[in-house]
Amino acid sequence: MKNKTFTWISSLISGILGVIIAISIINGNFIIPLIAMALGTLATATLKMKVTDIITDERLDRIAGKASKIVYIVTTYALAIATVIFAALSKNYESFFGYAMITATTEIGMLLLYIVTLSYYSNKKA
Repeated sequence: MKNKTFTWISSLISGILGVIIAISIINGNFIIPLIAMALGTLATATLKMKVTDIITDERLDRIAGKASKIVYIVTTYALAIATVIFAALSKNYESFFGYAMITATTEIGMLLLYIVTLSYYSNKKA
């Protein structure tokens, strides 16, 4: 399969997923979007394995790695700042305590995921 065909089919899958998710959210259903997202991801990954053209090269992988690192750092700092702000505001507004817990938990989850992936790839290259 050519890269152009893969891009077209992936875009079609994404569009269909968007419609399914929107309709399901409007109807208050969360099971169908989860199933659709899993199937869409599986279909896209299967199609990607069948592409015969070169999709990425080492230069693009390095650039993507640097971009991901910057996004991770910015997101982590933003979550930390939001956690502090929500925690401080929770003294006067009790509803902000939940927001503080959500941002703190998300940040801890991101840090754990970073540690696990860093450990995995460090051991894999060794």
